[in-house]
Amino acid sequence: MSLERALAWWSRHADPRKGDKLNLMCGPTRLDGYVNADWIIAPGVETTYIDPIHPVFPWRDNRFEFILWNQGPEHLLDVNATIQELYRISVDGAEWYLETVGWRDPNAYGDPTHFSHWGSAILNFYRPEGQGGKRYEPARFTFEFAGSDEGSLEWKCIVEKTGGVSP
Repeated sequence: MSLERALAWWSRHADPRKGDKLNLMCGPTRLDGYVNADWIIAPGVETTYIDPIHPVFPWRDNRFEFILWNQGPEHLLDVNATIQELYRISVDGAEWYLETVGWRDPNAYGDPTHFSHWGSAILNFYRPEGQGGKRYEPARFTFEFAGSDEGSLEWKCIVEKTGGVSP
């Protein structure tokens, strides 16, 4: 998802948010009103090292109402740890916009910094009903999906922390 498409999607679907917003692994694309974070050094970007093998985000629990992560999830190896960290730093009802390359896209394997390979069903394990009777706790969210395993994968997720699920 291009940054423009992600922001347009958010403006159509999200309530006006006054809370903290995160532009994760933003590269040089700085957005006003966001915490702009990446592990590269760029003007106006909070430089944050995130271990690609054991990701732990440096932000406090229940901080962000909106997370934009465009072309970044594939750079972290442990998908479940990554999702659990996104969940931890999100408030109940937070919105995420994730975009990554599908596992069947040649670019998924062509970049040596792509440590994980995402497919269209990968986030099903975090829906309230899970995937095939299996869920990975505590992260829980619903989502809309667009894309294909052969190209770009896009998710708009809504975090659910109520109903007995704790961060």
